[in-house]
Formats: sequence, C-alpha cells, structure tokens
Amino acid sequence: MLKDMLIKHGFFYLLDTAREEVFYELREKNKQHFILIENDRVNTKLIEMFSSRSGGFLILGQTDEKRTHQLSTLFGASAIMSFPFPSDKLGKKIIERS
Repeated sequence: MLKDMLIKHGFFYLLDTAREEVFYELREKNKQHFILIENDRVNTKLIEMFSSRSGGFLILGQTDEKRTHQLSTLFGASAIMSFPFPSDKLGKKIIERS
C-alpha cells in the first residue's frame, strides 16, 4: 500500500526490502536514496547512520508506541510520521526531508 501511495504522487523509482542485509547493500551502491523505515526496524547501526544526516530519511510509527517517542526525541519530530496518514501528506514530508 505504501508503495502505491508513493507512485501515485510521482515517486517512481522505489526499492523495497524487508531484509536488512539487502538494505545495506543497496545503500552502499547509492547513498542518495531517501529511506522510509518502520520504527521497529531502526537498530543501532541505523541510528548511527541517521545521526550523521540532517534529512534523507523518515521513520514511520504509531504515536502511542514508546519506540516512536524515543526516536522522535533522538531525531526530532520532523523525522517521524505516524500512521494513519494521507498519501499527499507523505509525499510532502518526503520532499521536505530530502
């Protein structure tokens, strides 16, 4: 569903993976990619990677989850987007954070 939302708003080049090792392999090939990631998938290695960036990523989570609050404190509210959200808002947030 997320992929369909993004394609609808003009984001045509999307890479999707659920496997962490594939993510890091793709990331090494092109560091320009924007990253959308669910809050429960953010580990220590990603926290280090995101800490050195001012944008280029967006963490998706639920507002009532403790992990979402922790990551919001770490990266700021602009780095977090809570479910549910309209597709146009997601597109705008990606553009803002790119």
